[in-house]
Amino acid sequence: MQVYVHLPLCRRKCRYCAFTSWEFSSEAAARVVDLIVAHVGRWSAQGIGPAHTIYIGGGTPSMWEVRQLARILAAVDQALGIAVGAEVTVEANPESALRPGWMAALGDLGVTRISLGVQSFDDQTLAFLGRPHDGAQAVAAVQAAVATGLAVSVDLLWNVPGVSLAQWQQDLAGAVGLGVGHVSCYALTAEPGTPLAADPVPWPSEDEASAQFHWMCQFLEERGFMHYELANFARPGAACRHNLGYWRGEDYLGFGPAAVSTWQGRRWTNPASLEDYGLMVEGALAPKAESLSPAVALRERVMLGLRTRDGFDVASWACGLGRDVAGFGAALGPLVQAGLVVWDGISVRLSRQGMLLGNAICAHIWDILER
Repeated sequence: MQVYVHLPLCRRKCRYCAFTSWEFSSEAAARVVDLIVAHVGRWSAQGIGPAHTIYIGGGTPSMWEVRQLARILAAVDQALGIAVGAEVTVEANPESALRPGWMAALGDLGVTRISLGVQSFDDQTLAFLGRPHDGAQAVAAVQAAVATGLAVSVDLLWNVPGVSLAQWQQDLAGAVGLGVGHVSCYALTAEPGTPLAADPVPWPSEDEASAQFHWMCQFLEERGFMHYELANFARPGAACRHNLGYWRGEDYLGFGPAAVSTWQGRRWTNPASLEDYGLMVEGALAPKAESLSPAVALRERVMLGLRTRDGFDVASWACGLGRDVAGFGAALGPLVQAGLVVWDGISVRLSRQGMLLGNAICAHIWDILER
């Protein structure tokens, strides 16, 4: 099983961020930990576990003290158990991760992986994004993380207004040059309601964005990184096991405000506010829940599978329902001929060009399967 812990506090909200988060305070941070520990404890009698992956995300988990992270992990271990060899990831921002001793202490907690939200090494780009760190701090944080001996992943953004292909190349080369084993490269989008969405700044053209994406894929693959998911590249053995679990449709439990759980055909979302989350933990408020219908489950399996290097296993799906794989392959013909998908008679996956049109292709494949 998988566990996700959401610590939804930040120094400030970035201009592009649409996730649930609020301004950090010591009091709020302590309250979040207390509620998560209590929430985890409610699962102790369920007889499930152990957790094979744990992901502490945010927000900015590196703003919490190491002792507070230790309380959360101890609660998970006591209530659910933590498997031997479990992958335990903690997200961090450069400026807070650089606090003396913070990263060095993670290994003693059983943390195996650090995911650093760098986004760029360029000061002007970081200022445009509203990030709370500068390029020098980003470099120093990556160097310090690598020095811990833990697995290190770096998040970077492409398709950023005002950032040329040459600048994007410098950012990506900088991350690889610092010795990280995993890079997540996300296309920046203007999410509704964010300050970035209201900014009239011109965005990269489709050709410019495509050039950034194709160069990124080629550059990383030439340097030994496997493109194992739409936005994720890893050296051998460095893929994120937790995220692979999501993409493979495995069950997971989410703790913390706004965290999502998917368990035995049901999905629920914890209340987003700290007050309502507290009421839920106390049993006075129920989370939003839904049963996943076969149609919804299929759509999610296709969508998540197509994000990965392995693609969606059509043969297993067809075998379970007595469907004709050959008929699917014939219907897929136009996408194959256009070079947008790869079909081997068993699984369908996106080509590199198809990854830029993933939503439209996914909808088309849904239509074929449902017919």
